[in-house]
Amino acid sequence: MLAKPESVAAHLDLMDIPHRIGRADAEPAGRTLSSEDPAEEDEEQDDDDPPQTLTLEVYTAGEHAVSVLALVDRDLLPDPQPSEPPTIAVDVTDLVAEEHKQLRTDALRAVPGVLAGATTLSAASLDSAQHAAVLDVSAEASPLPHTYPTLGPGRPVSAAIAEQLLATAAV
Repeated sequence: MLAKPESVAAHLDLMDIPHRIGRADAEPAGRTLSSEDPAEEDEEQDDDDPPQTLTLEVYTAGEHAVSVLALVDRDLLPDPQPSEPPTIAVDVTDLVAEEHKQLRTDALRAVPGVLAGATTLSAASLDSAQHAAVLDVSAEASPLPHTYPTLGPGRPVSAAIAEQLLATAAV
């Protein structure tokens, strides 16, 4: 089911979870990923510039967010080095709002049979999930970037997955 984006989108729609899976437009219906006040938005940005958003990948095991990474394109860094990976994974688990973690839990639980996996979110800030949207839900996401991020401490994702599998098998 996860291989078909329209199936995942249907489940997220059913659970009323904001997402951009399978949509042709760049923003979720009725939502903007920029500031709350349109007047502020006009002052801060040109019409040609898209709103600044963060891409967050949240790895979940059961009902717990084990790790949250902010994925930053190397070319957006002030002084990109060719030796750096194309995407910089920054651990922001301790900085992200609880609302982001709840959104990822809801998105993962909306897909039947998925006990652990990653949810990719687009968010305007780490402080609030307002204007956040689900970009992808994956049961096949690698725990490696969460265990060894480019910046920040690693998280015990594999141990959390094993614990979740053992807890589920014991039931």
